[in-house]
Amino acid sequence: MEQRTRHRLRRLIELTVQAVERGLMPLPKAAETLDAAGAPFEVVCRVLLPFKNGVPGHADGKRVNAWDEFAPR
Repeated sequence: MEQRTRHRLRRLIELTVQAVERGLMPLPKAAETLDAAGAPFEVVCRVLLPFKNGVPGHADGKRVNAWDEFAPR
């Protein structure tokens, strides 16, 4: 995959995860969007799985960015 394509796909994934996190996009629509853009199935599952039971967060009220869990460290 060309670097430009990977960069655009990563940006789409980030924006989609943020939309789900903020409640602007339902989980099924996010999965369809990423699939249609050509994101690998494993990536779609990995970034959307934290939202399966709702928006993740800490007990102290801080919200976490779902992408942080999967981004390279």
